[in-house]
Amino acid sequence: MYRSILVAVDLGESSRDALKEAGELAVALNAHLTVLSVVPPLPAYASTAGVDIGALERDAQQEAQRVVNQAVHAVPENVAAHGIIRLGQAGSEIVAQIEEGGHDLVVLGSRGRGRVAAGLLGSVVGDVHFATKVSLLVVQPIDDAR
Repeated sequence: MYRSILVAVDLGESSRDALKEAGELAVALNAHLTVLSVVPPLPAYASTAGVDIGALERDAQQEAQRVVNQAVHAVPENVAAHGIIRLGQAGSEIVAQIEEGGHDLVVLGSRGRGRVAAGLLGSVVGDVHFATKVSLLVVQPIDDAR
């Protein structure tokens, strides 16, 4: 069964749902939980905006660290959990962490964009799905209208 679960988090509600599911699975399976947040690179044209690029990068990393710390503290106390921050494109960094960390289950939240929007905007879930053979649990958005 699953022994090492990776969950990716950001500021979105879908990642909070994914964290809740991952925490419950970790409890049920007595698995270790790794909480990951990926800081995307700044666009190349950001330097033309007249802002301090170094400060923006530091702020983004600090925010990601805050998100990871909150997530790790939200995990049930009886779950061994730790957090990691990576820099780069979310899909490729999640795949790199899967390989480096030896994770056997990945839990991701879905924004529920649909096929057309995901095709145009990209999909982290799709990037991970097609780049790894590890089991993937995609937590769909909760429809409050149900």
